[in-house]
Amino acid sequence: MVKQINPYELDAYEQEIEDNMHLAESLAPAEEKLLMAQLVDIGNAHNAARTEINLSLRSSDVKTIQHHAKKLGIDYQTYLYMLVHKHATTPHEAI
Repeated sequence: MVKQINPYELDAYEQEIEDNMHLAESLAPAEEKLLMAQLVDIGNAHNAARTEINLSLRSSDVKTIQHHAKKLGIDYQTYLYMLVHKHATTPHEAI
């Protein structure tokens, strides 16, 4: 028998957020505007540090990457980025 999942049922993490909403602090409009500007600057700096490439891969490798990414609940391009980053930041001797 397959367990039916209530789409409105919160998982433990979501419930913790819900339980602690009263602890959230509101920002004054000026503070919120400043914070948003800082976050945009951080995002822009992050994107500026990236280089776009085109890459040809074996179809079977892409399917495997897509399968693993789906199991992790993330987009396969994000998963591929994570794999490349992990490999690029791992000392050569450890590979």
